Amino acid sequence: MTFRHHLLIDSFMQALLIIFFGFLMARTSAPLSLLQIMPVTLFGWQFINAVLSYKFFERSNKRLFVRISGFCMIIIFSIRGVLWLAASFAPLHEQVSSLTTQIEPIMLLLITFLSAALALWYLYITLRDLYNMMYNTI
Repeated sequence: MTFRHHLLIDSFMQALLIIFFGFLMARTSAPLSLLQIMPVTLFGWQFINAVLSYKFFERSNKRLFVRISGFCMIIIFSIRGVLWLAASFAPLHEQVSSLTTQIEPIMLLLITFLSAALALWYLYITLRDLYNMMYNTI
């Protein structure tokens, strides 16, 4: 498989995911809850493909995306992990559980908006690569 094949498969699957969620959104009674799931799912697909593209096809334009999105995921999940670990200690259980109930909605919003921003950034990278592949080849 070449970078060209990987890029076409990646862009096709991204388009299918967006169309799938578009059809689901038209038929659901709670579109806001579906809008929370869509960017996380799309970002998950994009992150896996960015790692594959960066590691196997040595694309330097995906390197920055992989590093920034990886650091963001590490920070978010480490905050959640620290709260979980602190809640397991008996003396801190009450304070940490109240703090967790206050922080959890903020973390969910942060994950959703961060995933949406990173998904849009990867869509830009993919569209730029598609344009270069189709129109700027010799």
